[in-house]
Amino acid sequence: MTRTLPFGSPDDVRRELRELVEYGPCTGLFLGCSSSVAPGVSWENIRTLVDGLAYYRTQGRI
Repeated sequence: MTRTLPFGSPDDVRRELRELVEYGPCTGLFLGCSSSVAPGVSWENIRTLVDGLAYYRTQGRI
């Protein structure tokens, strides 16, 4: 996400978040924001990330 949030599109953010969930560990996966949310990241990408985190928090892996 370090390059995707500031330079990618909302679709790129969704795609990378999905890949992180799909290919991440089966248990103990923590998703969140860190220093990847730097000045200049578009509000659309931040909103997409927050919506995606909320989705996986409530729906889990499908």
